Amino acid sequence: MKNLLITCIISILVLCTCLKPDNYDDTITTNVIQLSPDSTSLTVYEGYLSQNIYYDYPAILSRLQYPNSSKAIPITYDFSPGVAPPGLIVKKEFNDTTKLLTMNVTQNSGRETFILGGLIDNLQSVCINENLNNRPAGNNILVRFVHAVPNTTNYDVMLGKQLIFSNKAFFSNDSIVGSYLNLPSSKDTFFVFKTGTNQLVSSMPCIPFTTASKFTLSISGIEGATNYQKIRMSVFIDNF
Repeated sequence: MKNLLITCIISILVLCTCLKPDNYDDTITTNVIQLSPDSTSLTVYEGYLSQNIYYDYPAILSRLQYPNSSKAIPITYDFSPGVAPPGLIVKKEFNDTTKLLTMNVTQNSGRETFILGGLIDNLQSVCINENLNNRPAGNNILVRFVHAVPNTTNYDVMLGKQLIFSNKAFFSNDSIVGSYLNLPSSKDTFFVFKTGTNQLVSSMPCIPFTTASKFTLSISGIEGATNYQKIRMSVFIDNF
């Protein structure tokens, strides 16, 4: 009888283990690209959602400068009953009480990139679920483009004389998600034009691309500005 009881207990424990998700308490890695031109810096907190209210933990990114990309941030995704999914909370200053934006973590493992753009009073974000298996072919590079200049027209992007991105709208998901291009490593200049015109918006010459790498190319700023908010191009290495 005692042996039967022990066998039953072991069977129940094995069954519970089988029913438990493989990623019951998993870690997702995120990073944030800051492209909001009228905010010199932003602070990001890890948070959780409870009864439709976001509560924040201590800051995980303090004063992320514009334009810049953050370090990789590990976030634990806990599937325990009653535990809300994690998220990221954006504030203007360290210890500020005003939440500018909340961003939901949408998957429980792997890698996500959050891109911030728009003016501070209308801050926007896009979340990219990264494909970790996406690799350049041969000695090529992978490049994607983010149009982050608010209140302006669509843009075309050329690499030398080759049109590589066409009619890209401000901060639209289809401009970013899944839009890596597989290109030969090149020292040609990137040019951004207003769509359908020869009006040059910005350029970035001789980017020191290395082979077998991923990059996010962005254009941000405010049209007509002359200070640090003027339109500029930036490139960020996607280390995943």
